[in-house]
Amino acid sequence: MGGQIFSTDDLLRDGEPYGSEVTTCVTASVSPTHATLCRGSFLLPGGEITWEHAQLDSAATPYDVAITGGTGDYKKARGYARIERTEEFGGDYYLHIIL
Repeated sequence: MGGQIFSTDDLLRDGEPYGSEVTTCVTASVSPTHATLCRGSFLLPGGEITWEHAQLDSAATPYDVAITGGTGDYKKARGYARIERTEEFGGDYYLHIIL
């Protein structure tokens, strides 16, 4: 069985609003394994940064997602975003970007 999840979040920089994040995930479960593939974008002033992440079962945090591209000021973006779950349904994103 499987499903699809969509979410949006506000992004903060030094505690101030800085952009938003949009995510879509597809999940599939074949006992005993649960797989998830997520793709998303960080919508920032000057452009966006896209990312992708796949995992089997629940990912322990922190975990990294691959930066797959960007637009505008971020058109040469590469690197990773570190995700740290600090709440049950949320967390902190730390972007490590090479432009």
